[in-house]
Amino acid sequence: MTKTGNPKKKDSSSKKDPPKKRKTSPSSDPPAASVSPAHTTNLTLNTRVIQMVRTPHTIVNHSYVDYSLVPPGPEDNNKPKQIQDMDFHQKLYSMLSREDLTHAIRWLPHGRAFRIEVPSRFEKVVCPEYFGHKRYSSFLYQLGLHGYKTISSGKDRGAFYSPLLLRGLPHLTKYMPNPKEFRHLVQDPDNEPDFYLIQFIAPLPDDEHFKRDLTLESILKFCQANGRSARHVMKQLQAAKPEDDEGEH
Repeated sequence: MTKTGNPKKKDSSSKKDPPKKRKTSPSSDPPAASVSPAHTTNLTLNTRVIQMVRTPHTIVNHSYVDYSLVPPGPEDNNKPKQIQDMDFHQKLYSMLSREDLTHAIRWLPHGRAFRIEVPSRFEKVVCPEYFGHKRYSSFLYQLGLHGYKTISSGKDRGAFYSPLLLRGLPHLTKYMPNPKEFRHLVQDPDNEPDFYLIQFIAPLPDDEHFKRDLTLESILKFCQANGRSARHVMKQLQAAKPEDDEGEH
């Protein structure tokens, strides 16, 4: 009689289910629109480097590039009008564009950062309409996931910014990077961007000074009024010169 051996047990250690991907964002917002290579090239050719900062990975990096000269494309005329069709950045730009919400959230004068005026009002009025909840902490978490940085000192203390969220230029939000896992980083107030200096040397298109000619007199006047060094301002002006201009000589 032939012996029949016991059936072999499956080795659970040999085949393991692939690890589940961790969700980086609990948001139900639609994904950001994809950007074509042509648009990416357009982005890099119309930028001005304001400052480059090297920091350890545990410290906030406040390198800043000015994208205000990047033009919109034909597809930007088809931006969503309904809140439920907007991604996170489009929602943020939408609420900042509404006069009836300035008591809760508003642009700062230079248009390169925004501030939550009264968190309790924002939580009660804005969050339900745009996100379907009343949790201010969840909104702050989303800002961190999407790469927004905080100003920790000076006139703009407590404000949030991204180089690609600029007043009057909603088309720039399509270039926003994908959300990353949120990490608490050490603040670096010494290297935070000086938005009032940036406003002077690179005003946004909706700024009344957008097409002005910078003269030595206007530079000295700005320095005197804002306590800046003329040498530092001249250096920043040279650094912020559009790359296209440099290639023409």
